[in-house]
Amino acid sequence: MKRLISLISLTLLLTSTLAAQAVDVPADWQAGEAGIIAEPTEPERSVAIYDLFIDTPTLARGYTVEPFAGDFKVGIFPEVLSEETIITFKRFSQPAKWHEAPFAMAYQTDIYEYDIKNQAAFKNEKPVIIEIKYPAGTPINKDAYFWNKPTQEWILMPTEDFPEEHKVRAIIHLPYARIALFAYPSKMEYGYASWYAYKNCDCAASPDYPKGTLVEVTNLNNNKMVIVEINDYGPERNIFSNRNIDLDVMAFKKIADKSLGVIPTRVVLISQ
Repeated sequence: MKRLISLISLTLLLTSTLAAQAVDVPADWQAGEAGIIAEPTEPERSVAIYDLFIDTPTLARGYTVEPFAGDFKVGIFPEVLSEETIITFKRFSQPAKWHEAPFAMAYQTDIYEYDIKNQAAFKNEKPVIIEIKYPAGTPINKDAYFWNKPTQEWILMPTEDFPEEHKVRAIIHLPYARIALFAYPSKMEYGYASWYAYKNCDCAASPDYPKGTLVEVTNLNNNKMVIVEINDYGPERNIFSNRNIDLDVMAFKKIADKSLGVIPTRVVLISQ
């Protein structure tokens, strides 16, 4: 019930876009539409930048900001901010030049960033709500991630997909985040493999290839490989989104110690 109420609240917040007002900003800044103060684009770095000033009345009622033609939406609940602040939004095109995608995944959107400049005003009891639009034809297995600068890695965000509207919604409790949408390809060459005890043979279950297919599976930790025949379906991609194959225990032990459980692998088609 709590989750249902939360989702209803998020929907109401994000469908009721409230215009933030730009007031008391420096005289030499040029205000754009709906209070957006546009800085020059930096074409050499493929970055678009927008600043938005949030005044006290807007803090109390909450607001939704849609820079970049609505491709990226940020919704903040009432009283998440305790003081007036500027929020900077950025869009990084050519995203792979900025950060490598998570293992076995591919970018589906540009990288987006929001930065609440007055971080002391940010109260993280309620989340910041993010919506990202994606193009038609985007793979089913997709998730939003934020970039963790200290560890230099992408971190998975709780993500809800709205395929009819070609958008995802995610939540985060941070005053600053760099965010992008990633997906696994329909047929996964790179991913993770586990093992199961079935027929004790050089065989495997695959969510991508039909029974009778021969594939080469390489353990990316040690470059050991085994050729297996697909004799079953699985693992379910909607449950194990990063798995590209499950090996029979006999095949698994030829390329890794059974105790590892799961290993990073590359699967290459040999024949169908």
